[in-house]
Amino acid sequence: MVVSVKQMYAGDGYAYLLRTTADAQGGVLAVSHMTAYYTEEGTPPGQWLGSGIDGLAGDMAVGDVVTVEQMDALYKQGVDPVTGEKLGQGFKRQASLEQRIARRVNLIPKRVTGDAREQLISKIREEESSRKVSKAVSGFDFTFSPVKSVSALWAVADCGVREQIYEAHRAALADVIDTMERRV
Repeated sequence: MVVSVKQMYAGDGYAYLLRTTADAQGGVLAVSHMTAYYTEEGTPPGQWLGSGIDGLAGDMAVGDVVTVEQMDALYKQGVDPVTGEKLGQGFKRQASLEQRIARRVNLIPKRVTGDAREQLISKIREEESSRKVSKAVSGFDFTFSPVKSVSALWAVADCGVREQIYEAHRAALADVIDTMERRV
């Protein structure tokens, strides 16, 4: 199994997932759905996984499809996706470029006027525009993929073998998540 990871940033950092997610692909047990996985555009919808779901409110369960509203609540707002209650300390909000520039411009002494003031303001704009600003990480997107040889076997297998491959992948996924929760 190959696991890739991508940081998601507070705010709209999860939006890339919505641009590539295919609607209504859900489970892939039926042959037509399993075939669709390889022929349809987009990524199947995400699912809630892991023991952390027990700490969230409501009737969400492992395997449930993650909705846009739940993603917005959790990754953009930092709140429970069911109740809307704040989770932890919340996300640190960074000042915008305009706010950072204005704060520094306000610190220029009033006695500095004319061209000297404009030069300072220009320098401040340049510095703030080129400054790398840290972003709050709201989560991690893990993608679990079988190695190419498994995908190739799946492509030529009959329905029964395809279901066995799918179930083996799901079992490996559960094992990796369990290991990550205990050790990472």
